[in-house]
Parts: sequence; structure tokens; C-alpha cells
Amino acid sequence: MNRLEQVLKLIEQNPDDIFLRYAYALEIKSNGDIMGGIAALKLITTQSPDYLPTYYQLGTWLAEIGNNDEALEYLQSGKKVALTQINNKTASEIQSLIDELAD
Repeated sequence: MNRLEQVLKLIEQNPDDIFLRYAYALEIKSNGDIMGGIAALKLITTQSPDYLPTYYQLGTWLAEIGNNDEALEYLQSGKKVALTQINNKTASEIQSLIDELAD
């Protein structure tokens, strides 16, 4: 059983576990399906908008496929979540990526 199959099996057992859904998106991308990974991350942002790791990763992947405008939108949303959670380190990391993409 490969890692993607393992994650899917765990999701079946724990369908509300947001970390497993995030891991699923990472595995999809690592298997070469960036669009599938992006779709999985976008779903997380709608179902669990406070799950902070999603935003940086999603912004990175959208930029990777050349969709900087959409990447910036998600990164701005992620920065707001980080600031709301008083997570200044992550807010700073997201801002650095925003600055890089805005150039």
C-alpha cells in the first residue's frame, strides 16, 4: 500500500481530521497531480478556513503554475488567519511570499 492509499484509508476512519485532508493534498501533488492537490487545498480553505498551513502551500502551488493573482488572494487570506491566531511567524512567512510574488 502506497502513502496515498494509506492516507485515504485513514481518512475513511477519521473523515473530519483536517490534518489527514492536508496530508492527502500533499500526497496528490507528490504523485505528480498539482491540480488535484490545489483542488484538495482549496476545499480545505472552504471547509476549515482556520487551518493555517493550507494557505502558504496553496499560494506556493498556485504560483508554481503561474497563477500569481490567485496565489496572492489566498496568501492574503492566510495572513489574516495568521494574524487572527496571533501567529506572527507564519504571518511573516506569508508576507515574504506575498512580497516575492508581487514584484
